[in-house]
Amino acid sequence: MTRFQQQFPSIIVGAVAGAVAGFLACGVVLEARGTEVSATLEAQEFVLVDAEGARRAILETSTKGTTRLLMYDPAGTKRLALAVTRDGPPALLMYDQEGVSRLSLIVSHDQEPALMLSDAEEQTRVVLAASHEPDLQFMDAQGALRVYVDVGADGAPEAGFRDATGAELAHLP
Repeated sequence: MTRFQQQFPSIIVGAVAGAVAGFLACGVVLEARGTEVSATLEAQEFVLVDAEGARRAILETSTKGTTRLLMYDPAGTKRLALAVTRDGPPALLMYDQEGVSRLSLIVSHDQEPALMLSDAEEQTRVVLAASHEPDLQFMDAQGALRVYVDVGADGAPEAGFRDATGAELAHLP
């Protein structure tokens, strides 16, 4: 028998004994502190940090009653937000490398979902809404509606084109 084979049972017994002792010591420390272990952890805010201590995520309830999960990239820039407002509508927002909101997915108070795409100045440029009359809208850099396509309540498609002032240039039935 090799020396390792002879010592292996002792190594296993020592490891198991150490684990049991550590577990018991942990219980003694908790008991000495009067701390009870609970399956529930409650707080108004949780902050997740990486190995270097940089903030990477926050789960919180804001002072306005919105519950949200915020996620940050390694540089500390907010990149994603998932929120449920006090009134209940949920929202998912995605941010670019500069921290500018570029994509929003929401469900309105009227229970209508919408996807919004924004430019680098956070101006909404495209909206896709799936309401009782689904539509697709394109806005210019100033936010004016310029092109829309939708399906009316009667199921008929329609499209329209507008100038910068909102005046209709063309309308297709």
